[in-house]
Amino acid sequence: GAARVLVRRRRTAAMAMDACMQSGCNATMRENRLGPLPTVLLIGTRKAGTTSLSELLLAHPRIMKPHCQGPGRDKWPAPARMSMCVWDKEVRFFSRARTSGVDVCWYRRLYGCPPESGEQYAAFDGSPDYLVIPEEQIIDMARTLPPTAQLVAMLRNPADRFYSAFNMQTERVLT
Repeated sequence: GAARVLVRRRRTAAMAMDACMQSGCNATMRENRLGPLPTVLLIGTRKAGTTSLSELLLAHPRIMKPHCQGPGRDKWPAPARMSMCVWDKEVRFFSRARTSGVDVCWYRRLYGCPPESGEQYAAFDGSPDYLVIPEEQIIDMARTLPPTAQLVAMLRNPADRFYSAFNMQTERVLT
């Protein structure tokens, strides 16, 4: 009785996770509001132009941004509400999901399925966190993302980056 129910629940949870790991959007995924996994990830140092490049990429009609500020956010686990998906360009899934109580299905629900027009769409995520995550999280990222995923790295001369960050912080203190 109880053991059979437990096995059935585990099997159902495993099947749901398998669906979350598939790429693309089929009818089942549309029904469960599972969008595609990102295929464009922007990584880079802070103050290297990642926000500007994000804005340019997200202006393209076939680049899909995560819906971080939409309805349902109040139902997220508290750690996810406080540290993940703060801006629509920066989910921080691969750097913070382990400690925030979210999974791949949660990540995919941030993206809607693209229209069934036959055109190619790319889901976007980006975070400076991704440049400095530990090796085991890089392995998780490689296992989770589709093989077609592209990482775009933005780097900057460290002295210039520090000067820019210092100026920005000084402005915040003075205003």
